Amino acid sequence: MMDASLIIYYGALSILGSAVAIAIIITSWKLFTRISLLSRLRRVVQNPELAEPLLKRRYSARRLLRRSKIFEKFARKNGNQIIALSGIDDLWLERLLSKKKKRDFLRVLGYAAEKGLFKCFLVSLEKKRFARLLTAWLDKSGDLIPMRRLSLAGKGEEFDGRVAREIFKDKMPEIREMMGDPEWASRYFAVKFLLHDSRDEKSVRALWEGFNDPHALVRKTVASGFNTHEKERLASELNTLVMNDPVFEVRKACFDRILNEFPQSYSPEIEKLTENQIFHVLELLRDGSQDDENIAMHFLPSDNLEFRFIAADYLDRNGALRRLCSDVNLGDRKDFERRCELLKKSCAVNVTSFLSIIENTDNPGSLLMCAQLLPEKGNSSYITILAQKVFALFEGNGELSELYAKTAECISTRGNDEAIRLFDRELNKRRKDDAIRVLLPYVSGRGDEILVKTLLSFLRDEEFGHDALLIDALKKMSAYLILPEIFQLIRCGREACPHRIRIRALKVLGEMDMEYCIQTILENLPLLPLEEAREFTRVLSGYPKEKLIKKIEELLDTADARVRASLIASIPALGEKSFVKRIALSLKDADPDVRIAGVLALVAFEELKLLSDALSMLRDPVERVRSQVAQVLGTHGSEAIIKDLKNILFDEEEAASVKKGAILGLGHSRLLDSIDILIARLEVEEELTDEITRALANKTAKKEISRIIELFKDAVPDLRKRITEVFKKMKQKGEKSLEELLQEDIPSLKPFIAEILDSTGYVESRIRNLSHRSPAVRKESAEMLALVGTKSAFRGIVLAARDPDEEVRIMVTRALEKLETKKGAEILNFLENDPDKRIRKYTRWALDRLRAKSL
Repeated sequence: MMDASLIIYYGALSILGSAVAIAIIITSWKLFTRISLLSRLRRVVQNPELAEPLLKRRYSARRLLRRSKIFEKFARKNGNQIIALSGIDDLWLERLLSKKKKRDFLRVLGYAAEKGLFKCFLVSLEKKRFARLLTAWLDKSGDLIPMRRLSLAGKGEEFDGRVAREIFKDKMPEIREMMGDPEWASRYFAVKFLLHDSRDEKSVRALWEGFNDPHALVRKTVASGFNTHEKERLASELNTLVMNDPVFEVRKACFDRILNEFPQSYSPEIEKLTENQIFHVLELLRDGSQDDENIAMHFLPSDNLEFRFIAADYLDRNGALRRLCSDVNLGDRKDFERRCELLKKSCAVNVTSFLSIIENTDNPGSLLMCAQLLPEKGNSSYITILAQKVFALFEGNGELSELYAKTAECISTRGNDEAIRLFDRELNKRRKDDAIRVLLPYVSGRGDEILVKTLLSFLRDEEFGHDALLIDALKKMSAYLILPEIFQLIRCGREACPHRIRIRALKVLGEMDMEYCIQTILENLPLLPLEEAREFTRVLSGYPKEKLIKKIEELLDTADARVRASLIASIPALGEKSFVKRIALSLKDADPDVRIAGVLALVAFEELKLLSDALSMLRDPVERVRSQVAQVLGTHGSEAIIKDLKNILFDEEEAASVKKGAILGLGHSRLLDSIDILIARLEVEEELTDEITRALANKTAKKEISRIIELFKDAVPDLRKRITEVFKKMKQKGEKSLEELLQEDIPSLKPFIAEILDSTGYVESRIRNLSHRSPAVRKESAEMLALVGTKSAFRGIVLAARDPDEEVRIMVTRALEKLETKKGAEILNFLENDPDKRIRKYTRWALDRLRAKSL
């Protein structure tokens, strides 16, 4: 058995051998990794593009830092290029700033000075023992002004000038020299030192000159940090920079210091400033200052858009625009328009965020304000919110009508798909409501795929009552969306589709201006009445002329009378006089509608010579032909034709049906002789009194009514009675002209106008208006009653003597003053003895006031 000592001996040898083996392995591995790294470094130097794959991706930051000595040694032998390529300089800098170790400080100075020199300077301000190393390094650099190299490395980076001045106080002469350096970074570096060297007159002088330095950062630094006993001079320099410096950050720094130290020195007189200075003042308006808000509000309407933008931005930022848009009272229209105009100015320079108020208000005034602005500017998503609120609030009429219409306009111009869908639902909801007349004009080509289904349902609805608006809306749709439906409706036949719907479809087709639909339009013109066909044909004037004329000629040669009549009536709208002879021949056509169309066409072409031949058509066997010819002859006939119509009317042998045609023609004539003829016949006529009365009731122009009144003056009582019936049938149209004549105060006519107005119910209507809610309506009624001046008119006037509106009461007083005549005394006596107690009471009260005024 082996001795125990031998076992221990051999065990120790085994452990020792293992340790040696491990040491050899570790040494070999270190040697291998060192050789591998050096190999990689050589390859990177030869090919810098390999730095990323061979070093940066292969080694972590920690592993690279552990091999810093290898990099240093390699750099000393092969140059500093490898330091930057490998990125180890950044790692040294990072560790220097965090750990602040001397070896990293020296490595950065030695191998990465271009990148890390200023960082070393910053570290030296914290670790003063490093400052000696930095100073020594700078002195060895060989630069004429070593500190200049340090300043240029900083490129305007911030540092503590007070600490720097303490550490580098021996370098102050050198630093002052840098104030004349052409490089701004050098001057900025120097300023940071000099701000803490105020005991030296040279430094102070250099700082005063710094207010005019070419670089903004230097001026800002001086303005922010320069302290001096010359406070007034300092305040003056700061104010000068605020007004004139072209760089905002300089002006802002000066302004902030003025507010903190010299607030009384800042009081710009806006009217004395240049445009640039005003711009600078507006840029520095203080948030929360009422005075500054007033200044901004003053410049919001400015024509200078730069001023306006800054003012609007400030007001928006401070909530002033939002306040303008809130608490709006629709009852104060003047204030509403003022606010709206200001907000429009803001929107014109694209300051619109105040419109977000729409999310948090249901005030109709605020909503209307937003609706006035959103068609042109602002976030279009607000239009959707507006539509949701307004469509829910609107009940069909009332004070929200304007808001309702403006909301529709917003959707039409800039609404998104969601808003257009809301609009579509509103169209369906209001299809039988008057509100549909508000919505349809705001249908545009936008969102046609969303709206087309609803619009086509209106087209197919015979009871839908707004054809013109619907047609105008449908023509804005893309053709491919509606053409199939349009053609189907036109061609479906009178049994399958109501006539009115087919007419709508044809009008839509004509308005769409598509050359390939001419034939369909022309062949379906008989769907329209002759007058409508002529007006409708105007839309064809933009179609190819030669093609259009050829198709008309071919259709005029066909047997279908309705097609020929429609075309003949429509030709004048195209201005084609080459058809005149053919039209003249149509007066003798066998079909009544063709004959009527011929007369209408000749009138439209102003062929009055040919029209005189149509007089014989007053004896046409068809009543509607006679009626149409009479109307045309009266409206467009000459004095000779009017004379012919007179002869027919007074011919006792003429048939009553022909006389009716003559009366109808005279009723449409604008010649004053026609009035004389009709009044003369009214005096003796028994059978056709109603027809003559209706014809005279068409004479509502002022000159025509004046002529009737002249004849009324000299008329016998029975004729006066009949003429009064004429005025009653005129209704409001005639009353308007009578009012105008009454206001002209023509002595020869006035009493007769008053008599007529007294007889037609006009006076009673005006008296009822004296209780209208609007003071303007009450005042106007009192004024017109005073002009009428009859007993019944004054019965109404005295009722207004206690009107709450002063202007109405003044009007009553002026009216009563007119009664201080002999005739007026009769009216007063009538009023004072009126059977109505209230009339008597108000008359006495009004007269007492009138007498008191005269005293």
